[in-house]
Amino acid sequence: MEHLEYLLAAAERCDFLHVGITQPDVDGLKPSSGAGSHRHDPAANPLTYAERKELVTRVLLAAGIDRTTFAVHPFPIEQPEVLARFIPFTVTAFTTICDDWNVRKIEVLRSLGYNVQVLFRRDRQRITGSAVRHLIRTGDEAWTTLVPAACRDYLISLGIAARLQPVAVPGGTAHVRLP
Repeated sequence: MEHLEYLLAAAERCDFLHVGITQPDVDGLKPSSGAGSHRHDPAANPLTYAERKELVTRVLLAAGIDRTTFAVHPFPIEQPEVLARFIPFTVTAFTTICDDWNVRKIEVLRSLGYNVQVLFRRDRQRITGSAVRHLIRTGDEAWTTLVPAACRDYLISLGIAARLQPVAVPGGTAHVRLP
């Protein structure tokens, strides 16, 4: 719900909303300076870029945002040198501050020339993706109340519970199932 709150707050402040999806290449996840190690862990990224784009689109449409007023793009903040290929420098980058990674993203974006506006600051996220994925993984249906209905329905249609069950691979590691 917090991501939706953030998207809606940004949409109120612009004529056209460019939504950026980080780590667009889930097969080639890259560490980001200042980001938690989970951000490039396959278990923390169970959806492809196309699936995340579809999820964001469905959630925004269900929230009443006109389809002609937004677009979803790759946002490879972990590769700042290529970011402008996807999001023009002329857009305002809206963000929130919940942790040190948000502060680092602001530094990176400003160093590249983006105008950055902080929508709100919080000591921490109230509901994290990690917590939602944990609930799904353990079969706790409480996760369905923590995400927008359009998100819930789409994740269920993707078979997210089965996808989040670890798959053992040679060498003793585990990975999530990706399509």
